[in-house]
Order: sequence, then structure tokens, then C-alpha cells
Amino acid sequence: MINMINNMINKKESIMTTAIPFVVLGLVLAPVIQPVDWTSLPSILLWIVTGGGAGTIAFFLWELAEKTWPNLAGIKAFWERAITLSLTGLLALGGYGLQILFLQRPPPTTWMQFIEEGVSIVALAIITALTIHGAKQSRTP
Repeated sequence: MINMINNMINKKESIMTTAIPFVVLGLVLAPVIQPVDWTSLPSILLWIVTGGGAGTIAFFLWELAEKTWPNLAGIKAFWERAITLSLTGLLALGGYGLQILFLQRPPPTTWMQFIEEGVSIVALAIITALTIHGAKQSRTP
């Protein structure tokens, strides 16, 4: 892993080729991996928070917004990515809040724990969204 980070810094490799092993490692080590049961609210919220659901929903909403308002199609790629990744983070935090509200996850005991969990959830959601979106883009001709 350290060699991959050094290669990314020194050779300016793509973040996608370097992020994929981290995501795969995170998915292998995560104890919450399970198939999504679409009839169970805990399973859906878990998919939104940790399984790539926030990114999938965010990119779907962006595509829907582009079809609804054609003026958005001319926006620069940087801003499009910034908006969708921000929406991904907000959706993941919203799912995390719903998990706490519905007593599916214990609430943080200190403000520092809340910040740490929030940052890790947003980072996981964004990295997963980038990986899924990058894989989708590489498959399209």
C-alpha cells in the first residue's frame, strides 16, 4: 500500500487506480457487509451509508436534474463532480442520522466521536461513489 501511495505522489498516477485497493480492503474488513434486503429499512440505510447507495442516489439525482433543467448540461465537469460528491456526503450523513434516530446505531457519546464518525462516513461514501462512477464510465463506449 505504501508503494502505491508513493507511486501516486511521485508519478502522479490516477486516484482511481490507487483508491480501488483501499476500497476493496475496506469492504473485505468491514463487518457490516451483507446483501441489500429492499424490504428492510435497516438494510437500506446500511446500503446508503456504507454500501455505495449515497453515491448511486446522488448521481441519479444529478442525471435527473440535467434532464429536467437542460441549462445544467453546460456546467463544467469540476462543478458537476463537486456538486454530486457533496450531495453524496450529505446523503450518507442523512442516512447515518436516520440510523441513530431509529436506534439502529448507538449515538456518539462525545462531540469528538460524532465528528470522527461523520468524517469517516463521508470519506467512505465519496471514495465508494468515485469507484463506482469510475467503473461505470470505463464500461461505457
